[in-house]
Amino acid sequence: MGHALHLLEVPLLPRVITEYAHARTGVDIHPAAEIAPYFCIDHGTGIVIGETTVIGPM
Repeated sequence: MGHALHLLEVPLLPRVITEYAHARTGVDIHPAAEIAPYFCIDHGTGIVIGETTVIGPM
């Protein structure tokens, strides 16, 4: 959801969604990160995926 809003250039909401998800899961994924479908984080506490990250075939 945050990534889709980021692509639409919504200014603040994508980051708010990301921070909420981080507080609930311990995983910090920037809304601009590109992640392929079916990617799984099994044990995610402390994982940080930055703005320029591309995971999987894009």
